[in-house]
Amino acid sequence: NSSYRSFIVTSPPPEGGGGPGGGGSGSSSSSIIPTTTDIQITPSNLEITLEENTKKLSTIEITNRGSSSTPVTIEVQGLNDIITVEGEKQFLLSPLGKKIITLSFFSNKTGIFNGKIKIDTKEILVTINVNSVGLLFDAKLLISNEFKAIKYNSNLTTQLILTPIGLENEINITIVYIIIDFDGQTYLTDTDETIILGNITFDKVFSLINLAPGNYSVGAKILYSDKVAVASTHFEITSSELLLSPYFTGLISGIIVVIIYLFLYLRYKKI
Repeated sequence: NSSYRSFIVTSPPPEGGGGPGGGGSGSSSSSIIPTTTDIQITPSNLEITLEENTKKLSTIEITNRGSSSTPVTIEVQGLNDIITVEGEKQFLLSPLGKKIITLSFFSNKTGIFNGKIKIDTKEILVTINVNSVGLLFDAKLLISNEFKAIKYNSNLTTQLILTPIGLENEINITIVYIIIDFDGQTYLTDTDETIILGNITFDKVFSLINLAPGNYSVGAKILYSDKVAVASTHFEITSSELLLSPYFTGLISGIIVVIIYLFLYLRYKKI
């Protein structure tokens, strides 16, 4: 249940002036200047590559573009065992103030790890690629700009490039492809096996039917002997095409048919 109350607020007359006809003057005016906070973070996402059991540092910049001081809290989600925030995690940022935060990355296991760094109401999407030490080739997974943001129910095209570093003989490799979100949930896995010697490129197309709009990471883990090489990149499924899925397309078509039928029916009755 809710209730409402009305209040009448009166202010005392200014000093030196009484009621009507009083000789004192004392009218005064004041203005309230609104204050705003506008926190901006650079970069908006992080893709970090490092070797297992090796520490790596990176930085983020937090800027208050508002007109008032604001408290800032930094929270790592899903990657607490890999990311350490160097220094304070809570502080007050003055108007137009700027603060550089140093992040330390370390992992004793290989793989692709996704998570977030939350800073008040904003967040940084983070992917960490952890390789074995002493790899025989460099791995890169690429998505062209046209596929960085793709429509709902589309296909995703990727290109995996392997460049030898110290490879002298043919080796058998297993490539494990994955698509994961930034809460750490895996949505798709696929495995290929092949033999490589020199530079080689693999084109891979993923069907993303019914994968919900949002941010994801596509990755490749290349396994050989006792080594693991990893590569990944971010992409987004946009919601703008959600209504064009087969279900909604059929629904809209049905509505159009009903409207046409009603129009013809009413027109026939007038005749």
